Amino acid sequence: MAVTKVARAAEPMRRWEDMRATTGFLDFLAEATMDVDDIREEADRLHDAAGGSFHLAKTVEAEARATCVHALKQAYELLPEFKVPGGGARPDLYAAMADIRREAAEAAASPLTHLPGSGPKRETAPPPGDAAMSPALRDIRMRISSLPHADDSYWDPPGDDEERARWISHNKEVLRAAARHAGLPDELVAGIAWKEIGGQYGFTDDLTDTVRGAADSPLGPVPARDLPWRLGGTPDETSFGPIAIQLRRGAEVLGYDPAHLTDAQRDLVEESLQDPEQNAFIAAGFLARIKTEAGYGDVPAEQLTHAQMREIAARYNGGPYWQSGKAQDYGDDFGDALGKVKDAMR
Repeated sequence: MAVTKVARAAEPMRRWEDMRATTGFLDFLAEATMDVDDIREEADRLHDAAGGSFHLAKTVEAEARATCVHALKQAYELLPEFKVPGGGARPDLYAAMADIRREAAEAAASPLTHLPGSGPKRETAPPPGDAAMSPALRDIRMRISSLPHADDSYWDPPGDDEERARWISHNKEVLRAAARHAGLPDELVAGIAWKEIGGQYGFTDDLTDTVRGAADSPLGPVPARDLPWRLGGTPDETSFGPIAIQLRRGAEVLGYDPAHLTDAQRDLVEESLQDPEQNAFIAAGFLARIKTEAGYGDVPAEQLTHAQMREIAARYNGGPYWQSGKAQDYGDDFGDALGKVKDAMR
């Protein structure tokens, strides 16, 4: 029986804790008239059983919710955008469904169905599931097959502006193709590349991924998030490629569910991010998503202003914390380098 007011108002698991130990003076008086050792062992056993069941229920619910939210998000992104002139009532989607299906069938076979500023067409193919190669990745690999080979910076990243300009100039055809595929200005993709290619060596990404993976294993002595310095973080938060992209963000761009990647899919995403040509297309796809999230999804590439591109750069660096000082500095540095970027892209 819970004696104190706090114990009576506590959640069920906290009440078990109260039974397993003397938690106050009133508890001591209540236990003085009984042999608590007779019930404490049974209370411990029931507490452990209840805790295990609670954890299992919580895990099952969290996984189910994550799966449902991901599926709903994919379905939502495939819906066309309806705008009612004059701010009138919402359209009757149910009544219009037959027409929507007919239009979708016609648009699927038409290369002309592409609004300015809307980025690459999203395929209506089912999610890749357990298959390794997603439709989006297959499309990227088809596109890069006709492009010149790009410079890699795995072992020797550019160290100054002159080397950055040389890297951008050599890879300008790939960067330009990636930008146009995503409905972005050439200088936006190339400007982000300018900022990112001077980062850490590529092999340090592999080292970070290996250390995080070891820490994330059941035998890891320290949780991956608690590792020191830049090592702290989960394996799927590791960035790869000349234009640094976190593995989970690359997976999203390629149409995978980052929360349920198979080993084969994870290896394929990592391999694609480390290839400079595929990396440029994935980075451009991620920037296109940020452009939409910033509210500029319907702005054609040639109409995107410098201020809007600075904001997209800050969002690229800071994510949900894009208004922080560090992310804003990143956006300012991006804007300041645009002149050099445009010269290198000529």
